[in-house]
Amino acid sequence: ANYFQGLIDDVRIYDRALTAPEIEQLASFALHLHLPLDEATGTAAADQSRFERPGQLQSTPVWQPTNGQIDGALQFDGVDDAVEITGYKGITGTAARTCSVWVKTTKTGTEEIMSWGDLSDGGKWAVGVRNNVISVRVKAGNIYGSTVVNDGTWHHVAVTWQPETDGMLSNAKLYVNGIEETISSLSDIVVNTGTDETAELGNFMGTNYFQGSIDDVKIYDRVLSQDEIQTIMNE
Repeated sequence: ANYFQGLIDDVRIYDRALTAPEIEQLASFALHLHLPLDEATGTAAADQSRFERPGQLQSTPVWQPTNGQIDGALQFDGVDDAVEITGYKGITGTAARTCSVWVKTTKTGTEEIMSWGDLSDGGKWAVGVRNNVISVRVKAGNIYGSTVVNDGTWHHVAVTWQPETDGMLSNAKLYVNGIEETISSLSDIVVNTGTDETAELGNFMGTNYFQGSIDDVKIYDRVLSQDEIQTIMNE
């Protein structure tokens, strides 16, 4: 009786009560990447996840040690600035994921915040801004929010996706400032993120460079709830 319908992952049973810090540590295991972008100098962005995957600055993005939403941030010129997460391919295949980041931009057109994957249909994963709103583009498919974010103020942006039963892009949820977006446009396709490209900030394969500031980048290998996203936003 009372059969469960859905996905179950990483089941653990302990013979003692865990402390709050221990539970918090378990939750952090899902965090694949955390770039606070709080440096003042240098060409590397430290990763505070347990994987310790530093980002390598490409060209000349500028540290903004006191001008971020949370402490510092990194400013991109929209021409050739980027950050490459050397050796990290992002969340690939049909694995569940959450992307979280603060952004400030005034650019119109298309710009990528974070991306990875390849150019096969459904194989790209690019979270960015297009037509003034948050977008996820996966090659031959895309989904768009509705809140204007290129107004020169800081916005918290989050995207979650899990395959459900059909693996379609339409299972994605987009959030701006902790509020789930109304989807303004959808071109649906099966998501199967490739492994060709290293994860990057600020572009996809040398195109659609981001112009503005990026702060506190996080990538998880599970879907965060809206409450969790709001908690991250308010940290």
